[in-house]
Amino acid sequence: MTRFWRCLEELLGPAGVASLWQRRVGDEFATVKAAFLQARPKPAVSLPCPHECGCAHAVVRHDDGRIVAVCRCDPWNCDDIPLIDADLVVYELSWPKLGRALAGAFGFAAKGGGFKLPGTMQIGAYASAAVPVVLTTQHEPAEFRCVVAELAARLREPFILFAPTSRFVDGTCKELLANCRAGFFALESHVSLTTQGNLQARKTGAELFARFLPEEKEPQHENEG
Repeated sequence: MTRFWRCLEELLGPAGVASLWQRRVGDEFATVKAAFLQARPKPAVSLPCPHECGCAHAVVRHDDGRIVAVCRCDPWNCDDIPLIDADLVVYELSWPKLGRALAGAFGFAAKGGGFKLPGTMQIGAYASAAVPVVLTTQHEPAEFRCVVAELAARLREPFILFAPTSRFVDGTCKELLANCRAGFFALESHVSLTTQGNLQARKTGAELFARFLPEEKEPQHENEG
């Protein structure tokens, strides 16, 4: 099981400096960075405490060119951390890259589109019926439930919903999805990440998604009322 999927629900954005990503995904970082992350134009102005106490260290640039991260806890707990500019690059998830990779893995057409919902985007359309394929990354159960409820209310037809894990799916979410014949799939259960940065689906899209296609109506004969 790749650590990348759970990381997407742990990092706000999801975004963070390289050291934060490395703490979350370990040896997968280089692969994940090349395949699915992009650098933000502006550097970080603070860094999370390496001791994970919950505070952030302020980035201070000295006149002599030195860069340090300074503890802001009261009382002070950590020594200053020397940095270089590369340590301050913020990497965020590239939704288009991940969307295209999932489209290739499951065999649906890549298609970008926003719902104006936090952490949620349409990434594709499945089969000739163009069943919407949606990806969401949330950080709390209530946020996830709100996204599911709004998607169900707005689409009112079958759709396919991906999320990194299934840990936020509760009975209410299942009921909302069932009401519009939508399907939920946790990426950690259905997709593997190779060392080359490719995604491999454990089952094909045809095996997983066929039941979400609209039911075909039998043609009515002229003499039938």
